Amino acid sequence: MAPGGSIHVVTAAPLAPPYVQGWAQATCTGPVQAGLLYRYFVNGAPVGEASVNAESAATTEFATFAQTATGIAYANPSGTVSATITVEVYTTTGGLLGSKVITLGPLQHGAANVGPLLGLTNFTGFVKISSPNPFISLSLNAEAFPVFSSLPPGDLPPGTTIVP
Repeated sequence: MAPGGSIHVVTAAPLAPPYVQGWAQATCTGPVQAGLLYRYFVNGAPVGEASVNAESAATTEFATFAQTATGIAYANPSGTVSATITVEVYTTTGGLLGSKVITLGPLQHGAANVGPLLGLTNFTGFVKISSPNPFISLSLNAEAFPVFSSLPPGDLPPGTTIVP
């Protein structure tokens, strides 16, 4: 890519089952700004979309606002080592509501709405995702679905205390 240039790639997934999931990993020899655009379709027409900044590096801790319909996506960028990811949900005052451990093999990924993932029917608070191995994560706010929006990157320095 030339200095100051841009690349726009559109992927097309089926609008009916079986759905296709995936994630991308890219490398570059210079500084770039990458972003993703998610679109939600109804009867073949887009009715919602959210832009998300791509992660520039893997992390071992991630936290963001969450409520029942918040969507999280997570991926293991390692081509050789599995990642054990712990998803914990807290109330706004720091009380633990539930947790789940997910193992991702090399280059595997997953996504879920937080409430159904942990069997929670109604909450507002935050989600913390952590692993001893680096992972990539992003999140979408879907509390007024089909309107949805990206949430800011939630990468934390290792060892950050986020609950009392």
